[in-house]
Amino acid sequence: MNLACCSPVIKVNRTAEGQRVFTLMLLLVAMLGATAHYLFGFSHADLSGHAWGSDDAYISFRYARNLLDGNGLVFNPGERVEGYTNFLYVLITSILLMLSPDHIHLGTYVFNLGLFTATLLVFHWYLRRNVGEKCALLGYSALCMCPIMWAWPSSGMETSAVLLVQLALFISAVTGANSASRWPLTIFSVCSVLSILLRADGFVFPFICSTIFMLKGQGRRFCSLVALICTISASVICVRYVYYGSVWPNTFYAKVSGPLYERIVSAARQMMLLFKNDGFFIYIFPLSLGWRPFLEQARKRRLDLSAIPLVPFVCMALLAYWVYVGGDVFYERFLIIIIPLSISHIVLQASHVLWSRRTLAVAMCFIAIQFVPFARDHRFRYQLVKYDRWIELGKYLSSNHPEAILATCAAGKIPFYSQLRTIDMLGLNDAHIGRKAVSYFMVGHNKMDPEYVLSKEPDLIATWGSKELDLAYGITKDRYIPKGYTLKYMVNASPYTREQNIVEAMNLSNDKVAQLYDQGYTYFVIIKIQPRDAVTF
Repeated sequence: MNLACCSPVIKVNRTAEGQRVFTLMLLLVAMLGATAHYLFGFSHADLSGHAWGSDDAYISFRYARNLLDGNGLVFNPGERVEGYTNFLYVLITSILLMLSPDHIHLGTYVFNLGLFTATLLVFHWYLRRNVGEKCALLGYSALCMCPIMWAWPSSGMETSAVLLVQLALFISAVTGANSASRWPLTIFSVCSVLSILLRADGFVFPFICSTIFMLKGQGRRFCSLVALICTISASVICVRYVYYGSVWPNTFYAKVSGPLYERIVSAARQMMLLFKNDGFFIYIFPLSLGWRPFLEQARKRRLDLSAIPLVPFVCMALLAYWVYVGGDVFYERFLIIIIPLSISHIVLQASHVLWSRRTLAVAMCFIAIQFVPFARDHRFRYQLVKYDRWIELGKYLSSNHPEAILATCAAGKIPFYSQLRTIDMLGLNDAHIGRKAVSYFMVGHNKMDPEYVLSKEPDLIATWGSKELDLAYGITKDRYIPKGYTLKYMVNASPYTREQNIVEAMNLSNDKVAQLYDQGYTYFVIIKIQPRDAVTF
């Protein structure tokens, strides 16, 4: 036997085996990072409000629970208001609730972790297919070692599902635009349907990606895909109108409001925070450089649409939409697809020099910058013991006020765990407040109507308070005291649990209230002590 002939084969096999092991190790690192965030991290800078998942996720959970209980897709039984934006995810959540009604956050985490793992594997396959195993591993390493990516599976939201679908949309569009095969077109079509069902604005990204076919000269495919996107979107709108009597979800009216100029300013400020606290500039800056060859051609009057850089184009279009709606209260939630797309763009553009010492050093710096959130982003202030004030308050109200009607600014965990009929003071789940005209913009928090809330005479009102006993969102004491309300509870809103997190405050002096407030008991619950008139809901 000629050992000299076999040795190269053995070497190749060992190299391939080592690369597979390294791939699995990186995948394990990413999964452990996501699990660590589930156990010790947070979903928003307001730590004790988003310790065990995002508060908004529990709005979807409440709709899912009402669906299981036979009340339909509603926030309150008998009120048809679409306060969720993730129809398909609500259906999936209802299945998870049916399987594990007492551990819904854990169930969604396991489900989202599976989707996150699939995203990493699809990303690695795409890079390996285009630049080979060695260069693919470097880009794959960057994505696996990205803490921002670790944060989303534990949020309880549909972000992990949307990310996987968006990545598949982009890959199938790029592949289909450069191939005569019909498989990429089929995958793109299926993912378009999933995207539209997953989010109310899920038609935006498929439309952006479909323009890739037009840029590459495949006008017929572009038209057929746009027709599909429009057909599915119109069908969803028709079903929504029949069931809810509205063209768009109530959340659209509640959030995309106020002057466009203020929305643009708000988005710009949020982007600056993403740059400062999360190092997001390392994903945006390479995309801006990607336009240089096309701009140089345009300067020479050699305009060729097929030369438009695809990743920068798709990301810029998505950013434009994000700016139009005013950004998002949950940081990079709508922009997270930019992270894998930007990394893929860097790897594909620099693959020919990626293994030089200089570029490897730059790659290491890139990965190191990704860990900036551990120093600056409050979501990564890991704690061994997490305290969630709204879960605790919801359970407390369920035990102590089981028949009450509640009004609150936190429409997720408190209503979900208390199971009380609830007025959403910020309008996501209230048609009157959600559609109220406003003259200013504050992302997710610019709709309110204190007179309307008080006219409903809820038994309990839960929101932020002050030492002077005024409540947030216009529920001032000169309004609620004449209506027969008084302070009932003060809730610990600090990130740390205490021996008593909910304090009975009805008989406390003003000095004691101020003292508790300074200690972090800044979330108030007021109670109606006069008989409630008959109110129609």
